[in-house]
Amino acid sequence: MTNPSQPSGQIADSNAVLALSRRAGRQYSLYFVMLGAAALVTGFLLWAMSWKVAIPVGLVIVAICVYALGRFVSGHRSLVGQLNHLARPFWVVYLLALLAAMVGTVVWQQHQWVGLAGGAVGLLDGLVTGHFVDRASRAATEDHPGPRVH
Repeated sequence: MTNPSQPSGQIADSNAVLALSRRAGRQYSLYFVMLGAAALVTGFLLWAMSWKVAIPVGLVIVAICVYALGRFVSGHRSLVGQLNHLARPFWVVYLLALLAAMVGTVVWQQHQWVGLAGGAVGLLDGLVTGHFVDRASRAATEDHPGPRVH
C-alpha cells in the first residue's frame, strides 16, 4: 500500500539521484588512483630507460590522465566542489613526488631507483586520496535525509 501524500515516483527519483551521485563520487576517486598509477609508470620508466626518453613519455602519460580528470571535473562541478578539500594535499604531494623522481634521476644518474621511489610515492598518494574521496562521497550520499527504497 502506498502513502498518498508521498508519490512513489519521488522516492524512486531521489534514489536514482543518490545512486548517480555515489557513482560520480566513485569515479572521481578512481581518477586519483589512475593518476597514482601514472606516477608509478613514470617512475618505472625512469628506472628502466634513459631519462631523456622516460621524462617526456611519463609527462605525456600524466598529462593524459590530468586531461581526463579535467573533463570529469567540468561535468561534475558540484561534486568536485564538495570533495575538493581532499584533493588539494594530493596535488602538492603528487607534484613533489614527480619532481623528486625526475630531478633525482637526472642529477644522480647512477641511482635510477630514485625515479621508481618517486613513482611509488605518487601511487600511494593516489591510493590514499582515492580512498578518502570515496569515503567522503559515500558519507555524503548516506547522510541524505528522506525516504529510501531498499
